[in-house]
Amino acid sequence: MLQHEPIAVPGEARLIVDTRVRATHTVNPWLYGKFCEHLGANIYHGMEAQILLNCTLASWRFAAGDDHPDGGVRAESDRHRFTERIMAYGRRQAWPDPDRIVEAYLHGSAFAWYPVSDADDRLVTVQLSPDIGPHGERAQRVEVHPDLSNASPGPVGSGGIGQWVYLPLHRTKTFQYRLVGRAIIPCEIELCLKAVDSPEIATSTRISLGSDWHTVPGLLTLPDDAPAEALYQFSATSAAPAHFVLDRMLLYPSDHVGGADPDVIRMLREAHLPLLRWPGGNFSSGYHWRDGVVSEFSIANERLAA
Repeated sequence: MLQHEPIAVPGEARLIVDTRVRATHTVNPWLYGKFCEHLGANIYHGMEAQILLNCTLASWRFAAGDDHPDGGVRAESDRHRFTERIMAYGRRQAWPDPDRIVEAYLHGSAFAWYPVSDADDRLVTVQLSPDIGPHGERAQRVEVHPDLSNASPGPVGSGGIGQWVYLPLHRTKTFQYRLVGRAIIPCEIELCLKAVDSPEIATSTRISLGSDWHTVPGLLTLPDDAPAEALYQFSATSAAPAHFVLDRMLLYPSDHVGGADPDVIRMLREAHLPLLRWPGGNFSSGYHWRDGVVSEFSIANERLAA
């Protein structure tokens, strides 16, 4: 209970809490709930089941402060500062080599992705650079060339782009992917999942890309004995010289609930929340209605194409 009483000494305030006095009314439980917003891992790699980081291969914004005149946050452009951000993220995620992510980012890769090539003597050169997606946003260009400095005869190895991932193998061994891409010259690429500490490919599938943008959905299933606690690499590579552009690569566990993480859904149900605020705050202040129209139109087109 709160009661205001004037006191004789100006400039001073006194607060007394009497826990023996109880209010005569009860607090409605419907006043309480959970505040949900796109902050940190609250949604991405939190409530959402999407496994890949920066799955749209987008232009990544490292926040430099929230005093942008148009609302939202300013983008960090200082190389030393965003390098520190990447290294800190790599330590939290236990990446084997965070410097590899920094180097790739500084040389044309979308954040969190890096070039992948064979480690044996059949070497290839992988060049990554930004491109334009089907709706004007950033996409990822991937060029796979034979390494001309390699004098050994024979076929070249495979090359492409990859990312380190943790998989919810305690729940499922099957994962749904959806790739949007095109090729300058029609080619075949391989989507692959494999444990980082194992040379063996756990599961893979081949996809044909043509000169037009194409959406390819499918499944990747790991064997029953796949190590559950291992760090995995998800990659898209070509076994021959190739030149292709990727607009997005999505990877969901097959047991997702409308795109949401089933573990989070279970915990929310156990919490018996009367209210879940979605979304709010900075998400709303930085939102433009045209983004929603374009996004829904893109999703509808992808579903029709699939």
